[in-house]
Amino acid sequence: MRTRLTEAIAAYSAGNALLSISSWVLDLGHCGISSSRRASRFPRAGRRLLRESTNLLRDRPSLSGNTDHTLGPFRLSAAGTVAVLLSLAAGLLTTALISAVIATRHTGVVGPSALLSAIPGWRTWRFIVHAAAYALPVLVCSLMIERWFPIVSAQSISRGFCFDALWFIGEQARLLTWIPLSLAMLLWVKRLLVGDYELFAPAVMPRALLWVIGILVGDFLAYLSHIARHRFDWLWNFHAVHHSQRELNFFTQHRFHDVDTLANLMLTILPLVLISPSVLEVGIYNTIALIHFRLYHCPIRSNYGALRYILVTPQSHRIHHASAPRLQKSNFGIFFSIWDHIFGTQYSSYGDFPDQLGLLDRRFPVEQDASLGQFAGVYAAQLIYPFLVILGWTGAPGPSREPPHCPGLGEHCAWHAR
Repeated sequence: MRTRLTEAIAAYSAGNALLSISSWVLDLGHCGISSSRRASRFPRAGRRLLRESTNLLRDRPSLSGNTDHTLGPFRLSAAGTVAVLLSLAAGLLTTALISAVIATRHTGVVGPSALLSAIPGWRTWRFIVHAAAYALPVLVCSLMIERWFPIVSAQSISRGFCFDALWFIGEQARLLTWIPLSLAMLLWVKRLLVGDYELFAPAVMPRALLWVIGILVGDFLAYLSHIARHRFDWLWNFHAVHHSQRELNFFTQHRFHDVDTLANLMLTILPLVLISPSVLEVGIYNTIALIHFRLYHCPIRSNYGALRYILVTPQSHRIHHASAPRLQKSNFGIFFSIWDHIFGTQYSSYGDFPDQLGLLDRRFPVEQDASLGQFAGVYAAQLIYPFLVILGWTGAPGPSREPPHCPGLGEHCAWHAR
């Protein structure tokens, strides 16, 4: 046994030396790819000895000299941060060029250019001015309401607020590049699949009724999309970026990974276009809805009174952002809370304001563990981390997958529907 243990420790030390060298050569980051990924480069016998040595040391913590095996937050090196941000910039620039080519060379053609040419404020400078002018008064009002109805006394501008402002700026860049192109492509796919078919033709019903149907159907699709992005691990890994915020704030509404945004667009917009709402109607609804979304992400102590049975509130959405998985898997409503009440995913208490928000995954890179000068690195790490989780390269199992809180319905709630 002593000989076997000695060989195992020797293999463990040699493996650590090789892993350190490979990490330095590849420059993958301070806590980058896990040992299991790097060990895959060793021969099978070497991997077996390394695994055996790790198990032996886990059983005998005194041999390791460190009884704390907890992994810290994932971090990228400076080179890794630059690589991720340059890749993002290249992707945004590429989609912007594609959008510009479609809009200029194929004007009048039904398809992507039809939507691109219809988007108000398409010119970059006008779009930025409009976005800033629209967000500023809502931000001022939300800060005032936070002062009047604070969740904790002496609330101030948090680190999360400053970091999510970066996500807001990033979203504006996405709204100028790949998001309108994706919307246009979805309209093109709809035209390709079903032609001019419309589930509710505008000619056979009043326009006001079509608006109501479009808003309700769109919100229900967003509710189902939200459940799907929690239900399926490969979607949750990207949606978890939104849930990683420990300090909900005005700009948290804009903290969404690109893949999560694209998945939501595909799950909601493609079915919605069968109703054929106009770009103007969608724009008006989104303008009103965005005010609502930003407010219920703010740290405001309010459940809106009787309106809580109709609308999503700061209290109900804070429950959804709690770190406890049981709470995260309730209150899936986006604009209206009626779907949560109908399908049994509404959390029963309207007076709870949980303090612990964010994820249980302590490997997830969050800004609360970083200085202001490290924000760019954390932002890049949040973009790349979901891919590493899917590939199993983070050394952590990721958030637990518990069933949602469905009072009264149990396995019959929307979450458990297969």
